[in-house]
Amino acid sequence: MKNKILLLVSVSIVLSLLLAACGAPAAEAPAAEAPAEEAEAPAAAEPVTVDVWFHSGKGEERDVLDAQVTAFNEMQDEVFVNAIQLPEGSYNDQVNAAALANDLPCLLDFDGPFLYNYAWAGYLQPLDDFVPADVKADFLPSIINQGTYGGKLYSLGTFDSGLSIWANKAYLEEAGVRIPAGVDDAWTMDEFMAAMDAVMELDGVEYAIDFKLNYGAGEWQSYGFSPIVQAFGGDLIDRSDYQSADGVLNGPESVAALEWFQSLFEDGYAIASPAGDDDFFGSKVAAMSWVGHWMYGPHTEGLGEDVVLLPMPKLGDKAVTSSVN
Repeated sequence: MKNKILLLVSVSIVLSLLLAACGAPAAEAPAAEAPAEEAEAPAAAEPVTVDVWFHSGKGEERDVLDAQVTAFNEMQDEVFVNAIQLPEGSYNDQVNAAALANDLPCLLDFDGPFLYNYAWAGYLQPLDDFVPADVKADFLPSIINQGTYGGKLYSLGTFDSGLSIWANKAYLEEAGVRIPAGVDDAWTMDEFMAAMDAVMELDGVEYAIDFKLNYGAGEWQSYGFSPIVQAFGGDLIDRSDYQSADGVLNGPESVAALEWFQSLFEDGYAIASPAGDDDFFGSKVAAMSWVGHWMYGPHTEGLGEDVVLLPMPKLGDKAVTSSVN
């Protein structure tokens, strides 16, 4: 999906990381020194080839990764990075199978939520010895936080994703809905419900908001909708020891949040089985879309100046958004 972990950070880091992780060619014992007149120029060392597995996500993300790999390969001749694309749907299964067979590549690109299981299972090596402090300090705190497990840094994300509400400005204006000016001006729960009621009255609007359930099962369910649970005061797990969800995910606040979310579908504000991916920006039968930054391209291409990005509503005492890399 949206949250890539790619360890092509800088030339100095990558050279150290790749050679440490994969092993540089062993140095041969020096030959006897030849007479000066017979000395030959040393043969050029073959570059180390390093395989990187990445999953075939959005086209824009693949384009960026391809550009990073090409730029890295062209700027030096000691390491050649070979990027191998694997199907997104089976990527995690292939990583697990390769780990069991002791056949993992040197580098993995993966969605952030997979990090902890990979690190816990021993698939990854810590990067702390390969990332200088000044380089580490240049990353967003959220990227460092997500890349850290058990006090050690295991990944560096190429970007930080964000979740918000995209809206068709023409619909909002026609319905007389206030457009928030920023995070501090976010809709309250009452305003959010009133906005959905208003756009539902417009010609052409079949439902108020697309929650991207066409993404299917997987990380979207927690990434996309944990902000609802947390805005209500609930959570997904007991964060004191991260060992159990009992009393938290099934606690009263979380239950209230999920019952409210379910009611949006029961009352027709959202649908559980959208026909495809473009109800908001293509057919425009949905007035809003609850999704992340990775839809910027399709949304701006489909709606042009009518697309507007809104902060998450304050469903409880605060607005909550997902952020992951």
